[in-house]
This record gives sequence, structure tokens and C-alpha cells, in this order.
Amino acid sequence: MMVLPEWLSGPMHSPARSVLGLALGLAHLVAVAFSQEEEAQDPAGDDSARIIGPVADGTPPAPGPPGELPEFTIRSTTVVSKGGRRIVLHRVDDPNLPEPPPPPPPPTEEQLEALRQSPEVLKAREDMERDHYWRRPRQAPAGPEGGER
Repeated sequence: MMVLPEWLSGPMHSPARSVLGLALGLAHLVAVAFSQEEEAQDPAGDDSARIIGPVADGTPPAPGPPGELPEFTIRSTTVVSKGGRRIVLHRVDDPNLPEPPPPPPPPTEEQLEALRQSPEVLKAREDMERDHYWRRPRQAPAGPEGGER
């Protein structure tokens, strides 16, 4: 008789469930291996590698312009010690900072539709549906009245 470790012998971990999980995992590995073998046989197909966008050469980007620090007038100071650390809190007067820029306008329906129909998005969607079909949530069957349960 097979003896399971204590952490696997609870009500949710039966030996049959473990065997079923192993069988499903093995079946998935076999399916992935066969799909990779088919892809390897057709390297010039639609799945050929391509670079989208600029390629970085490793040089860091140029630093931005130095920001201006506002003048703060300290009204009061409080020192708090916590866990061997000293925390200094300063209460300041309003520094009269400028309003932040408004957010960019939301994309129009035409822009969204153009993005949805772009070749890169269509290809990514096909790849996702093909490669991750097993992750889709299953639809619950209709109840006796024809509605969802």
C-alpha cells in the first residue's frame, strides 16, 4: 500500500486524485512535445521570429532635465523612534505647487478598432487562443429553466 505524506493525506488529497493529476500532467507534456516537434519541422512558417520596435544597444538613456525643488517652510518637527530607527517628520506650509497636467484623452473607437485589427494584436490573439485553450473558463451548463445555475 502506498503511504502518503501527512500534507497530502487530507480530505482534498486522495491517492486517486494524485494519480489523475499526474496522468493529466503527463498528457499535457506529451501534447506540448508533439506541438513543438511540428513547429520545429516548419521553421519558415508564420511563426518565424521578428523584432517589433527599436532594439536597445545597451547604452543608458540620456538623463532628463534637472527638476526644480520647491521651497518648503517647516512649521513643526517631530522625531519618532521605532525599532531602533529614528524617523523625522516635518510639517510644512503649502508650497503652492502648480497643478499637474491633465490626463491624456481616452482613445477614440476608431483608434481602438485600428489597434484591435493590427497584425501584431491579431497574431498575439491567435497564439494565445491556440497555446492556452486549456486555460479558458468552462461555461456552466444551463439550468432546468434554460438560465444559468
